[in-house]
Amino acid sequence: MNKPYDYTINPTNSPEVFKRTCSLIEASFPGMKKDELLIDVDGSTIQIFGEEDHEIIVYDDYDIGAVIVKSDVDLSDVINGPQTGTRKIRSIESYSDIPAAAQA
Repeated sequence: MNKPYDYTINPTNSPEVFKRTCSLIEASFPGMKKDELLIDVDGSTIQIFGEEDHEIIVYDDYDIGAVIVKSDVDLSDVINGPQTGTRKIRSIESYSDIPAAAQA
């Protein structure tokens, strides 16, 4: 599946930012199926979310050295916020800020 949207969430690897990114996507798209977490041989983690013809993939990629998201869904409003232009992912300071359903 073609992923026309690429987002660099964090310019360095961060398991914490990866987890917060996944939680934000879960909270924003509650109907999306979350696949089992994949761990690459280099330690990179990959989380795939899918729904019908749409897919969002979150990477904490140690080869690239960043937390990135590839998607066939425009996530600009989710990642940047619809009006503020601030990164919502960075604004989630703790898991207490994330809806309970997304923490499961």
